[in-house]
Amino acid sequence: MLCGSVYLLTNVIHAGDLFRISGVFVFSITVTLLFITSTIYHGTREPLKKFWQRFDHCSIYLLIAGTVTPFVLRAGMGYVSWFLLALIWGLSILGIYQQIRAKNDSAPSIWIYLILGWIGVLAVLREWRFFSTISVSFLLIGAILYTIGTIFYSNKRQFRHAHGAWHLFVLGGAICHFLSIRFYVL
Repeated sequence: MLCGSVYLLTNVIHAGDLFRISGVFVFSITVTLLFITSTIYHGTREPLKKFWQRFDHCSIYLLIAGTVTPFVLRAGMGYVSWFLLALIWGLSILGIYQQIRAKNDSAPSIWIYLILGWIGVLAVLREWRFFSTISVSFLLIGAILYTIGTIFYSNKRQFRHAHGAWHLFVLGGAICHFLSIRFYVL
């Protein structure tokens, strides 16, 4: 994803549009942060493992908000879409705050991530007329992949290698959203 982020940023800079550049920058930072923190978390042993687990969970909130951002900034959408973007960022920040302040090590509910993510998709689809069919297709496929992946994440004990499958769905969702942004923003 780091290479994809460099590709997006390099190409969007030539557009000279501050909104496009800002949106791609936010997505690039949040998607790269997610994969870096997840890699560190999964490769770390105690006593730092719990710290990186929280950081990993926080980066999911950031990625959800960061994925919606380039679409809203690029399209100059209506007030409702801007409101939904602000709502997603606000709830993501609240989720991060709650995750940092939590007394126990429990993960946030997967439902919170799903609801935030689908609010983001709906915010974008609400203004579908701005988007190409291929961009919308990759956006929806990515959201569906993330959603299917949560089945494996939520049922780790029932499926062999469920956590690995979860990560493959996350990677697939992130790649689809990268492609959606690539076809829309560039």
